[in-house]
Amino acid sequence: PDPHIHAINVSAISMAMADELGLDAPMVREIGLGALLHDIGLYDSPSDLFSTTTAMTLDEKNRYWEHPVRGAELLIASPGIPDIAPIIAYEHHIFYNGKGFPVKQTARELNLGSMIAGITDCYDNLRRNRPEQSALSLAEALNHMNRNMGEMLHPLLLKKFRALLKAQASSP
Repeated sequence: PDPHIHAINVSAISMAMADELGLDAPMVREIGLGALLHDIGLYDSPSDLFSTTTAMTLDEKNRYWEHPVRGAELLIASPGIPDIAPIIAYEHHIFYNGKGFPVKQTARELNLGSMIAGITDCYDNLRRNRPEQSALSLAEALNHMNRNMGEMLHPLLLKKFRALLKAQASSP
């Protein structure tokens, strides 16, 4: 469960998705950078904070739930970071229906880059072996995501994501 590979996967798939949506090249790159850094709030602490072989303790879970805020704060304070990167870091665990974390203070639209990164983050996490869950097959991961369409994940973006995966799977 290498976090660096996860970051690269989420970034690459997010960029492919943004490109598929017809966003311009600078925005595709900015979404890619935001997706690459989406979990940076997890890594501003000692590397042994999270166990890679057992389920998380309560302290680890609390630290995990706080990582979007820490990541956004870190990115806001970093010169040269595109404006969308801290937004993606902050919003990538907020669901389409407004639930998730951090808890939104007021009702508002989620950023498109955040919704893309949320879908690709979910997908990559479902496809990787983790202490609390074995990797799902492609079909199992997509079925799980379909069950959460409209609640966790934006329905139209998820349909585009599935089409992107299908096109990639059928290309030579």
